[in-house]
Amino acid sequence: MANILFKNLAEDHTVAVTMPNYGYSIEYHMPISKVKALDSSYPDAGFFDPPDENEPPVYGTFDYRLCKIPAWILPSDSKLAMNAFFDSPLYGRGLNCIMDLGNTSTGFFPFGLDKGDTGKFTVRLLESTDSGMRLSPYKRFVESYTFVLVSTDNVAPIFTEALQGDFQIGTCTGLLYPQAGFKPNSEKLIYNDISIAGVPDSIIGPAAAFSYISAFELLCNDSRAYTLLDGLINTVRSNDVTIIAPLFYYIFGYDKGTSGTYTCKLLGSTDDENETVIIMTHNGYQQWIIPLKFWRKS
Repeated sequence: MANILFKNLAEDHTVAVTMPNYGYSIEYHMPISKVKALDSSYPDAGFFDPPDENEPPVYGTFDYRLCKIPAWILPSDSKLAMNAFFDSPLYGRGLNCIMDLGNTSTGFFPFGLDKGDTGKFTVRLLESTDSGMRLSPYKRFVESYTFVLVSTDNVAPIFTEALQGDFQIGTCTGLLYPQAGFKPNSEKLIYNDISIAGVPDSIIGPAAAFSYISAFELLCNDSRAYTLLDGLINTVRSNDVTIIAPLFYYIFGYDKGTSGTYTCKLLGSTDDENETVIIMTHNGYQQWIIPLKFWRKS
């Protein structure tokens, strides 16, 4: 089994540990704030994606990425090496260090498909756990680790194009129908109350103010995950994005049709209004789970 090498920045101290198993996640944090209007819509003016100071401005300068490994199965020698390295103020305790995956494809993409599964990453350990030895898996330690990417010169490998379905988000075609279906939600500005005697009272807003959101989880192979995420973080961001749904998708519920071309806003994988976070979990070979949520603009 391939190993990960952790090194101090001077690269004069190295420890080798076993590669993490599947189930780790990459989080893309984009500082795009979102303000919801009183009618439950997300107007263009409610999105703010901070640019840098260049002319023309460049967006994405303040993005950052996390690698979250919830269950890293470590034999005792790897556990000893990790503790010694990250507990030392000379190597990894509160310091940047190097995660070196070597020059041969590992299948481990700690910070996204676009950064590859080989080469060196400058990282910092943010959080870790310290568990006892397990009986299952026998004589192993199961730990969680969170790393932030500081820098890397790595570029994406070449992925073989493999379409999976007929769903399209932005310029990413060939997406598979979400295997758990769509979870549409409509806010129709009806505020109901009931008196102490059980008498209902309702305040009804205008029908034109109906707001539609759809949440779903995509199952993607490497090529679809790479193309989708590249579009979302480099092109879409807070801009309009077109979603094309074939027959019988009902992406925004029955009211908005079995199929269609929709202009949407990306809300991310979480409900955080202060930033837009996209999460992708590597669950197996060519298997990426990507939860997403979009607001229908038109």
